[in-house]
Amino acid sequence: PSSRRSGKRQRSAVTRIFDNIELTLGNHLVETLTESERIDAAVGYFNIRGWNLFSEVVEQRGAGNTPVARVLIGMVHGDPEEQVFEDLQRTLEGQAPVDEIDRKVAQARQQQAKLKFRQQLMRGAPTLQDQETIRQLRAQLSDGRVAIRLFTRRPLHGKTYICHRDDKITPIVAYV
Repeated sequence: PSSRRSGKRQRSAVTRIFDNIELTLGNHLVETLTESERIDAAVGYFNIRGWNLFSEVVEQRGAGNTPVARVLIGMVHGDPEEQVFEDLQRTLEGQAPVDEIDRKVAQARQQQAKLKFRQQLMRGAPTLQDQETIRQLRAQLSDGRVAIRLFTRRPLHGKTYICHRDDKITPIVAYV
């Protein structure tokens, strides 16, 4: 939304749509994280090389009791389309959705996720920047600045980023 005031067009600072064409989310997240204490993110996919956007901001923070970045990755199933079709079929047949999984299924999905991460690393020749980003991410995971968890119960194609700030007016800034 925009309004006209004194002949100038002004944009609303409340709602913005990030299409990653005219307005990119990554830069805004980095800027917000720079002004925040930490970030919680629920994402469908995680690109290891793409961590370079956040790596430097996280690196500047000291390791503490609480991670600077907590990431929940949700699309760890072998074939998300197959999972959706199975859920739809169960619904059409009047069956309850399967929400519980056993340890064996969870472990298999974790292995699938590890394989996907390995494949990311093997695609193309990594640049020096890619190599540095991967080293930093590994160190940040080791020292507790970053925590990554996999959501294995069902597909979760999250796109939520919550920045926690030491600010009385806006203690939380969220991108959904």
